[in-house]
Amino acid sequence: MKHRIRSLALALMACGATSSHADDKSFKLSGFGTLAATHSTEKNADFVSRNVPNGPGHSREWDTLMDSKLGLQGDIRFNDQLSAAVQAIAFKRYDSGFYPDITAAHVRYEAYPGLAVRVGRMAMPIYLVSDYRRAGYALPWFSPPVEFYGNGFFHYDGADLTWKTPLGEWALTTQAYTGHSKFRNPDRGFFSANQIFGATVTGEKGDHTLRASITNAKMKVTSAIDPLLAAYRAAGTPASVAVADNYAVNDLSNTFVSLGYMYAPGDWLMMAELGKTHTEREALLAEQTLGYITIGYRLGSVTPYVTLARRDTSTANNVQGVVPSLDATLNSAIAAGDVSQTRTSLGARWDFMTNMALKTQFDHVNLDSDSAGGLVNRQPGFTRGGSYNLLSVAVDFVF
Repeated sequence: MKHRIRSLALALMACGATSSHADDKSFKLSGFGTLAATHSTEKNADFVSRNVPNGPGHSREWDTLMDSKLGLQGDIRFNDQLSAAVQAIAFKRYDSGFYPDITAAHVRYEAYPGLAVRVGRMAMPIYLVSDYRRAGYALPWFSPPVEFYGNGFFHYDGADLTWKTPLGEWALTTQAYTGHSKFRNPDRGFFSANQIFGATVTGEKGDHTLRASITNAKMKVTSAIDPLLAAYRAAGTPASVAVADNYAVNDLSNTFVSLGYMYAPGDWLMMAELGKTHTEREALLAEQTLGYITIGYRLGSVTPYVTLARRDTSTANNVQGVVPSLDATLNSAIAAGDVSQTRTSLGARWDFMTNMALKTQFDHVNLDSDSAGGLVNRQPGFTRGGSYNLLSVAVDFVF
C-alpha cells in the first residue's frame, strides 16, 4: 500500500506532457482535479472544510464547489542541479469566488547529492501529506480530516534547506525552513504568520514512515473584534488596558508541534497524526490538541477505510467586572473560539479507471458542550454542543 500511495502522489508528475532535449533540459506539465459534492444534516449552520464563507447545511442542501478544484503544475529542469516549479489551483475562495491561486512557485538548487535549497512559495511541511495535501487523487480520503488539517496555512513564502542521508536502515530527510504566510478566514478575520522558523524530520524504512515537525511563528489576526479591544484600551483603567494587550493577537508567538506515522504493508494502510499548538500567553487565538487515525484495506480496485479524528480547544478565561458594558461581548468572542469536536468517518475509494478514482464518505460529528465545531453562518436556531452528519462524494483525477 505504501508503494501505491507514493505512486499516486507521483502520478501528478507522471501524467503530464514532457519535452526533453539532449542537454538534459526538460519541461513537464501535469494536472489534477476534483469534482465533489457534500451534504450536511445541520440546517441552522454551514459546514466548511476550508476558509470559505458558506457550505452545505443552512445555505444549501448540497455544496458542489467547496471541495472541487482544478490544478496545473509546470516543472522545468535546467540541469542536474537547477530546477523550478509553478503550481496554480482554482478553487472556491474566501469571497465565494472560484478562481486560481498560485499555490507553489519556487526554484530548487541541489548543491550536491542529498543537499538542496529552495526559494519561493512552498507547501507548509508540517503534515504527512503536506506535499500533495490538495491533490485529492493522491489521498486515501475524500478530504483530509479537518480536525487536523483545518489549519488555513497551506503554503508559505520563504526558503528551505533539505538534507537527505541514510541512518542505518532508515532514510532520513531533514528540512529547515523560514518565511511568512497569510490567509483570510471569512468567519474569523485576516491571519498572518511572520518570522516562521521550523524544522521537519522524516524517516522511512520499508513500510514505515515517521515524521516529526516543530514550527514557530509570530501571529497577527485582524478581525471584527479589534474595535472591541480598542474600546477596552480607551476605557483607560489598568485592568481594561491589560485585557486589550492580553487578548490581542499581534506578534503573538505560536508554536505547532506534530508527529505522524504511516504503516502500509501490502494492502493495509494505517495513518495517524498528533499535533499541539501553544501560544505564549492567553489570547483569542485558542490552543488546540489535534489528532486522527485512519485504517484502510485494499480489496482489488476498492479501498474502504475508517477514520477517527479529534480536535480539543483550550480557550482563554472569561473576563468579569473589567468593563461591564463590554465584557459579555468579549466573552462571546472567546466562546466562539471553541471548536472542539470528534468525528467518525466511513469511506471508500474506487479506482474505476486509469488516473481516476471515485470516493464516498460518511461522517458523524459530535460537538463538545458549548462548541460550534467550526460551523459558520450560524442561525438563531443553532444549538452548540449537538451533532450532525455529512455525506460526500467525489471524482478525483490526474492528467
